[in-house]
Amino acid sequence: LRVGRFDTPTASPDMPRLPWKVWASVRNGTRVFVNSKYTRDLIASATGRTDIQVTGCGLENTVLQRYSGRRPNLIGRIGSTIEFAYVGRLIQSKRVDRLIQWCTKSPLFRAHVVGDGPERESLETLVKTLQMTERVRFYGAVSEAEKYQILESSHFIALLSEENENTGKIEGFGLAMLEAMAAGSKKES
Repeated sequence: LRVGRFDTPTASPDMPRLPWKVWASVRNGTRVFVNSKYTRDLIASATGRTDIQVTGCGLENTVLQRYSGRRPNLIGRIGSTIEFAYVGRLIQSKRVDRLIQWCTKSPLFRAHVVGDGPERESLETLVKTLQMTERVRFYGAVSEAEKYQILESSHFIALLSEENENTGKIEGFGLAMLEAMAAGSKKES
């Protein structure tokens, strides 16, 4: 047992330790659901629980059914603009500023930013400073239907997360990537 933020036990020294709040919640919770066998094994190792249920990636079956079998073909579909979409929380570690900077590289590039968060104001200021207001659009929080419409009309999803230097946290495999893969692209020239 270590003293500090990560003072949770593990079954073996090579298993990562859970932050104490996660450990306490999982340890004391009545039911535990996770998205992978790896996470199940990690939590089981740290807490001794054997009743952890693996539920999958988080996409609804209706989404998977709607888009299953689609094979987007971008050849011949990219017209006068190239559309990028970002879906997620607007926080520093998501690096949406990189997407905005990327859009300055070509007059063909457009960005659709879906989501809200503490970085929204500074990102909007960056867009104005770079004179990109016609090419970068902020949507804020949208409905599921609107989100999928934006993903379908975009050519690419932008996922630019990096490790948070203060906490050491890093985004693993985000749900936005799965949603974008499911939506594919309906963009026509």
